[in-house]
Amino acid sequence: MKCKTEATFKKGHCIWECRLNTKGKHLETPSFWIRVLIFILFVALPIYFVVIGSRLTLKTLRFKERAQSITGTVVEIIKTNSPADRHSEQFVYQPVFEFPMPDGSVLRGKSASISSNMNYTIGSQHPILVDFDDPATVHTKGNHALIIGVMCILLGGIAAAFGLSAVFSMI
Repeated sequence: MKCKTEATFKKGHCIWECRLNTKGKHLETPSFWIRVLIFILFVALPIYFVVIGSRLTLKTLRFKERAQSITGTVVEIIKTNSPADRHSEQFVYQPVFEFPMPDGSVLRGKSASISSNMNYTIGSQHPILVDFDDPATVHTKGNHALIIGVMCILLGGIAAAFGLSAVFSMI
């Protein structure tokens, strides 16, 4: 049996082509809306992850380029209920550091990262990264944001490649 390539009508739907699956049975091309949904879920959304990951990676690299490593003293710990679970008592902790400016004045800045573990005690000193052009937010040493950005790029890129392959196989 051969597939027809011209348009045929079946139960009010136009079928533009059919294909044979691995068992030799005819497969119909998915409708337009199914193809749009597949495109959004498996191409557009992964590409969005690539864009977000790229922006996060670039922002982190620019910050690390401008930032200076200094020692900050924990002066406060902000304790808030975790946004992941409003119905239970799970808290996250965000340290506030006090650190010297190059001119000798002292500033305060919140850590950019929060944690479910209370890793800091008030009065303890830790190495931090500070951009003195915007000292309100400080970063503790580590590459968490960079790792997350690169992972978004990689996973989004792989998913988009498979999604594009699926979409083009339906055309």
